[in-house]
Amino acid sequence: MNIAIIEYASDIKEAEGLFPPKECLYLSVSAEASYHLLQKGIRFITDEEVLSPAELRALGDENCAITERWACKAEAELQAQAPCFRERDFTPFLWNIYWLKILVDAVRIRLAVLERLIEKEKPSLIGAPEGCRPEAIHDLKLFFHKQDSLYGALVEELGRAKGITVINWIILQAAACGADYGLQPDKFAFWRNSLKRIKAKGLYEYLVVAGRYRSSKSNVLIDCLGYDIKPLRYALSDTFNFYLQSPLNIRSLHTLAVLRMEMAGPEIPSIAVDDRFLDLDPTGERITDGILGLRLKAYADRYIATLWDRLNYVEAVDAQKDFKVFICGGGGGQAFNGMVQSHFKRANKPVFNIQHGSYGFALNTMAVYSDFRFKGVFMSWGEGTGEMYNDLKDDDLHIVPTGSHVIETVARKRSIRRKIKKICYVPFVTLMGYAAYYNGGQPCLDSRMILDEMHFLSALKPYTGSYEITYKIAPGGIRSPVSGDNPIISWVQDNLPGVRIAADPLISVIHDFDLFIIDFPSTALVQAAASGAEILVYIGNPYYVMTSEARSLLAPRAVMGLDEDDFASKISTVLDGGKVISNVDDMSFLEKYGVYLNDGKSLDRMASRIMEVAI
Repeated sequence: MNIAIIEYASDIKEAEGLFPPKECLYLSVSAEASYHLLQKGIRFITDEEVLSPAELRALGDENCAITERWACKAEAELQAQAPCFRERDFTPFLWNIYWLKILVDAVRIRLAVLERLIEKEKPSLIGAPEGCRPEAIHDLKLFFHKQDSLYGALVEELGRAKGITVINWIILQAAACGADYGLQPDKFAFWRNSLKRIKAKGLYEYLVVAGRYRSSKSNVLIDCLGYDIKPLRYALSDTFNFYLQSPLNIRSLHTLAVLRMEMAGPEIPSIAVDDRFLDLDPTGERITDGILGLRLKAYADRYIATLWDRLNYVEAVDAQKDFKVFICGGGGGQAFNGMVQSHFKRANKPVFNIQHGSYGFALNTMAVYSDFRFKGVFMSWGEGTGEMYNDLKDDDLHIVPTGSHVIETVARKRSIRRKIKKICYVPFVTLMGYAAYYNGGQPCLDSRMILDEMHFLSALKPYTGSYEITYKIAPGGIRSPVSGDNPIISWVQDNLPGVRIAADPLISVIHDFDLFIIDFPSTALVQAAASGAEILVYIGNPYYVMTSEARSLLAPRAVMGLDEDDFASKISTVLDGGKVISNVDDMSFLEKYGVYLNDGKSLDRMASRIMEVAI
């Protein structure tokens, strides 16, 4: 049977003339495609119906080790050309392993989908969008953006290899290229964000912290102002001067000035970014390795010199400021953070990674490579994180439970609900096309995910007149420079007209609701467990399986949907009753994975641990 691969809404019109839907197989490979095919009543399958969740999980796990071996081969190639890279511990590929893993997933898994489908259907003709140019990268994340049809490129290669005729339809959307991950100067971004903080907190409070610079105080480098790092900075502001590092520069958070340095670091040695980077053969699969090689070569050509200069800059700033500690809100698997952590390791200075999302109640394989492979301390929200990762982390890393001050504050301010009037539906992910993945480090196929979400949301239809319902998508989830407009927004507007759509951070509105409906057990689940509201959570996702202990701890606190139909049914059950049926006072799950001892001292524990080593 001939195959039409539908990725964009415009593909459907192109396909219908050449691929009669009743005679051909339509494969949806994006959320946009599934939404519009459903709207038109055209029968289709998704990529998840070609490969089972178990097969996808297995490939995702394999790709972790494959990515690490690939990055190590690339480092060896660099070091063979310039031994000083090894002496300086300059490892630009391993620093970026987080994004490389997502790249390997994107290519290898989609090729497996196509090969399986071709083997089964034995088509003589395949239609697909015009393929992307793999060497054309947008930034160091290496994502294929919406207009970059990886499926098209893969189909073209497979057609040539298997003697199948391929018809390409033109991508009608205008190309969109996002900013270069912080490397394109935005002179006003910092000031815009500063004004937002002043508006939120008040000018006096902002200036009190910003103005506490004293030359007698020690200096600390941080990489963000979110999560628990923000209150931690407040708590330590009498002891330390704070500096904020970004991919572009380092800035004083007291004078607000960018630090400009005359760098005396070594010049980058001459290296050849040539076909040697194309021939590393990370997977042994010709088509996959060809695309990965082109993308890696483009990354090397564009970022090695930049990272070398950036390392010289960080060393020069540190030589002047003598930072006592680096506090970060992310692991070392993203190039610029990895580079800074590497510098602090070489300088024998401590690094503290403050937990920045849910860990411990389901294994996040990717986190082993990106968050638990550095020398320093990982401050966790509870004992569950250490119990899961202590045997998987690097020996030089210590996981120390402190609790989260932000989540602890939510718990302290909560008001226990007994009746349900206001409902907040929290979807898992901003649909991200080729860039999306589950928290478990597994690939995330939007084409099926959007159908599941429509199924769950449909259970709310009978209740839109009885309850005040908010669909609270993640900030930035309505529209993305990577994946474009999120089609679920149109679906909600068309099918649930009484539902309000919001993109506020969940923490900022968490006390406004009586019930949280959560279709994926991620960070939102921990945050909601700290509130006084009822929780209805779907735990049947086959890519991110909660441990039996976590389920047991959560059971008194939340209503759990074990599979898709069970979750939809329980939505109806809870809303028919209109009352809280869980034990909202039960803190067992929250203490294990969110607030540790729940004694109001999470911030004190974090601050004390840092001061022990930094003073």
